[in-house]
Amino acid sequence: MFLGIFCPNLSTARAASCSDIGDPVVKININGVEYTEHASVIIPSPQKITFSVYTEGETNSFNGISYPGGTYNYNTPSAPAAKNYTTNLINGSDKTILAYMTQSCTVTDKNHIPPSKMVAIELVLPMSGSISASECFITAGNTGCSSRIEWKTINPESTSMVALSTNQKSWIAQKNSGTTTFTVAYGYPQTLFLYNNKKLLAQTVATAAACASGTTWNGKICVAPSLPRISTAPISSITYNSAVSGGTVVSDGGSSIIERGIAYNSAQFPTIRNLHTSNGSSLGSFTSSFTKQLRPNTTYYVRAYATNSAGTAYGQQETFTTRPSPSPRKTLGF
Repeated sequence: MFLGIFCPNLSTARAASCSDIGDPVVKININGVEYTEHASVIIPSPQKITFSVYTEGETNSFNGISYPGGTYNYNTPSAPAAKNYTTNLINGSDKTILAYMTQSCTVTDKNHIPPSKMVAIELVLPMSGSISASECFITAGNTGCSSRIEWKTINPESTSMVALSTNQKSWIAQKNSGTTTFTVAYGYPQTLFLYNNKKLLAQTVATAAACASGTTWNGKICVAPSLPRISTAPISSITYNSAVSGGTVVSDGGSSIIERGIAYNSAQFPTIRNLHTSNGSSLGSFTSSFTKQLRPNTTYYVRAYATNSAGTAYGQQETFTTRPSPSPRKTLGF
């Protein structure tokens, strides 16, 4: 608690001897409660405090008022009325309202100094605290993720502890305010407790929300999807301008199939950048007929394909040659 020191001007002529007068009267009124001695006042929440100060004593006596937000000195007692003041926002500790008065009198004996009176009111916010934990997402190859923990203690009575249980035997930090990280396992949320002086101030839960985008939980860890597995069906029903193939999507690689079909071209290892068909988006077997831009008596290469979020996979390559173009029919004349 800070107590300001006021220096009265004692050079002014005094009407009475200091040995003949008593102590001055100093009263501080806060919310209807009058204080004439030092005291502590609990403030339930951060706020501005309006108060009044009443002083009574000899004319020209020195008066001093100090509080969060202002300091005033004057040489006239407030009597018969009180003077009103308002503090700044009180949102921390060591905040004091102080009123001081020294009587105006003549010093005739060194053993009789001017009588004075001081009243100091310490404004106290009760201890409180807050703690929060961010959700986190598990990346591929991991079983957990790091949650960001942030806590704050207001008006601590001792050193705060971020504990993992109510028995306070295990903890991750001992500090009144701060941030840290805590690894949370998939499916195992962790409650965190903020204690100070064995008093529970707040608690929160750190949670691994899910696997990160593009990954899935395989029962042990979060994994990124792999390419699908697919096989190409043999070529059948070959004509001079059409054929039939297909394939079987054996695995989706851990991510839903977006598209499947066959890719074909007159050059080896065709891809979906070449001619291709679209035959659904599921696992299992499919059949695909293709006729687009097939030329007679030409060799083509075919691969089944399947696409998921990881990319496009292809089956083994098959090959076929279209039939020759049929001869035009001759018309018999009569």
